[in-house]
Amino acid sequence: MAHGRPVHREFSQLCPSEPGSLLDSVRNVVGLGSGTLLSDDANISVLPLGDGRVMCLTETTKSSVLIDTETLDTIGKFHYTDRLRGLLQTTHPRL
Repeated sequence: MAHGRPVHREFSQLCPSEPGSLLDSVRNVVGLGSGTLLSDDANISVLPLGDGRVMCLTETTKSSVLIDTETLDTIGKFHYTDRLRGLLQTTHPRL
């Protein structure tokens, strides 16, 4: 936060940087509804995988990343190989 307000977008949150026009507001609503303005912030949950890897989750499957458990460095995006369509993960799993 800077000056008491967010400066980086999080999931479904807009940053009130500058007052925009009515058209800008409509674009923001459409962008959030279509998913084009959603951020890639894998900061919701950490999930250990069965093969020893660790994945960080967010609300969208395109944002799941693998991390190094020793350094917490990002290894890279987790690529789903099952070809299932849609949002099929929960951001807050119960293990």
